Amino acid sequence: MRERRIFFFDDGVGRFGPMTDLRDVAQWRTGVFDTRSRLARVVAKADDRLISIQAERDHIDWPDDVQLNDDSWLINARWLAIDGLEQVANLRPGQALRETSSNALIAQRGPTASAQDVVTATVTLIDRPWHVLDHLERAVTHDLQALDWDPLLTGGNDYSVTGAYKVLAEAEVDVQPRVVFDTRRGPIALAAGCAIGAGSVIEGPAYVGRGSRIVPLAYLRANTVVGDDCKVGGEVSFSVINDHSNKSHAGYLGHALVGRWVNLGADTNVSNLKNTYSPVRVQLESDSKPEDTGRTFVGPVIGDYARTAIGTRLNTGSVVGTAAMVAVSGFAPKHVERMTFHTDDGVSLYDVDKLLKTVEMMASRRGQDVHNDLRERLRALSNAPSHAENDSISRAFPKARIDRAS
Repeated sequence: MRERRIFFFDDGVGRFGPMTDLRDVAQWRTGVFDTRSRLARVVAKADDRLISIQAERDHIDWPDDVQLNDDSWLINARWLAIDGLEQVANLRPGQALRETSSNALIAQRGPTASAQDVVTATVTLIDRPWHVLDHLERAVTHDLQALDWDPLLTGGNDYSVTGAYKVLAEAEVDVQPRVVFDTRRGPIALAAGCAIGAGSVIEGPAYVGRGSRIVPLAYLRANTVVGDDCKVGGEVSFSVINDHSNKSHAGYLGHALVGRWVNLGADTNVSNLKNTYSPVRVQLESDSKPEDTGRTFVGPVIGDYARTAIGTRLNTGSVVGTAAMVAVSGFAPKHVERMTFHTDDGVSLYDVDKLLKTVEMMASRRGQDVHNDLRERLRALSNAPSHAENDSISRAFPKARIDRAS
């Protein structure tokens, strides 16, 4: 039997800032799940390999060691996979699925596809981080409906459920006394091993990942997703926190996209609304211009391994780069370049060897190892620094041609 492989390609249309420094956008949670997980539930098998490549639009320059067969799928990483899943699953060898209005390639089965053998569908593509927010409520609702979990038993530990939707739970969920689950707007799902601290309030739709801890008196407002192995406190609204990240203390986080292994210091607060109530503009890279998001509510985009000190204040529509550290007494810059230290004394580069030691220490505290491919990517991210006239620091990041994450 031939090996089935699913390739996620970057078609070069999107610009995602720190979201794609260390992984493709299909590996970011854009709801309860990421695109890979949504697709795997419908198309993939347990032993399938999920591989990422880089490409330019529809031209895919395959590395020599990539072998395609009729049981290989090519998947656009910008596709949210909350629609069109059945069309992709039902593709025949040599058949492709394209988006109706843009003609963007969504999926292809096999190494080639005939121009005459194309299926079209109206599906959801993203090309900026704030597009995740545009579709977050729909994605969270879609993902929660896919969970085949039992309802949490009510009344067993002095917690309450208000609303018509259910609270779903996997095994070994710890719900402490006086927790309030508000399911008037949607369901709530608690993954295995998570703990909800006493006196916390969670509004649905919402999700708390495996092994995560919601500290006592936390307030999780509707459309909040907490990934696996996180610790979250304070107030969080309409946000996605990816795996292994901490916001353990008081402070507000709203309309935010938070990467993996992020640590937000106590009383870190973000703005997600301008005083003028006008659309928010976001600068994704140091060498790019701010873009109009068309959204009134936009919080920060925070890259993997970023950290903030106690009392940090982030402006509306901020971008905090991968592995950056913010420790300033006033408002942080709206764009914090990747792998930099920002203090009241100025901006300095983060030495990559020191960073790797920190990353290894963070991983060891969670019983995990740091793989060589991550070390190589972080080193690549630190290459060729240049200082612009405004003393910000920019880097050219030569993205890896192929990511063999599974």
